[in-house]
Amino acid sequence: MASNEVLSQILAQLEALQLSQAQLQSKLDSMTSPISPSSSRIATPPRKTAGLPIPTRTDSPSALVPNAASYSSSPGLSTSPPVPSVLSQAAVIGPNVTALERPALTPTISSKEREKVLYPQRVIITTYPDQSGIKPVPINWGAEKPVDRGPVVCSRQNNSIKLRNAIGAHSGSYSIYRALAIAIGTLDPTHKPNYSLTEPPVDIPFVPAWADPKKIVSFDPWGHLTPQVFKEQTDAGIDVRPSIAITKAHIKMSELDTAAANGALTIDGKIVLQSIPLKDEHGQPMQGFPGVELVTSKAAVEPVWYLPGVAE
Repeated sequence: MASNEVLSQILAQLEALQLSQAQLQSKLDSMTSPISPSSSRIATPPRKTAGLPIPTRTDSPSALVPNAASYSSSPGLSTSPPVPSVLSQAAVIGPNVTALERPALTPTISSKEREKVLYPQRVIITTYPDQSGIKPVPINWGAEKPVDRGPVVCSRQNNSIKLRNAIGAHSGSYSIYRALAIAIGTLDPTHKPNYSLTEPPVDIPFVPAWADPKKIVSFDPWGHLTPQVFKEQTDAGIDVRPSIAITKAHIKMSELDTAAANGALTIDGKIVLQSIPLKDEHGQPMQGFPGVELVTSKAAVEPVWYLPGVAE
């Protein structure tokens, strides 16, 4: 069957990959093993490595092919072919063992046993250049004062990577554009924005919910004041960035123009403003009622997930 052939080709690629990894491990062992004068010319033998068994099947002769460069999809082949509940030994013993030397197939195992085989270690969410000197900035989510709460640090810059207490990226979905700009060389990876004169144009008073770790779990309530309330950390070189941007804006809608023309909406000159008339092709103001605009403030909020609160 087409699905069996594809699975067999995948297995062959895994065998070739295992062989390549074994050769790489042998080279690493030869570089890291102590060398004595008497054995300086003797190459370190490759260390036998046991690969991870992959749930598949080897009942097709093509599964014994040691090298397979590529494979093509067959018509009607689903993207996720059914995987039998059997572990093939081919991924463990490698491509240099003949079919007669292969041991019998492992009997059916449970899903939990398969997970232990495929994922023998814990899943590491975040990594560092080296696992030493890591000292995340303390954070006390739900503290009433920002100095007690602490900043949210997720930067991977050299002066912040071992101090970060969060994982992720700034700018939300726009972070992909920053990554592309860095990839093509138009943006310095160590670039830091200038946050001077970026204070919110409106004052947002403290709300008691900011100090309740169970009420706010999806954004940073101090995210709009980060350059001001965490200035000490920023001056110390830690890459702390805001997660909320607040600005003023005007709302222009045809429904508002209609309501103002019918007298249902009063122009007060403070919240409801009369729009500036548009100009015609001669540069003269157009005749008629130009409509109205509403003065408002808006905020763009990046998610900041407090995982213990989300779990509850």
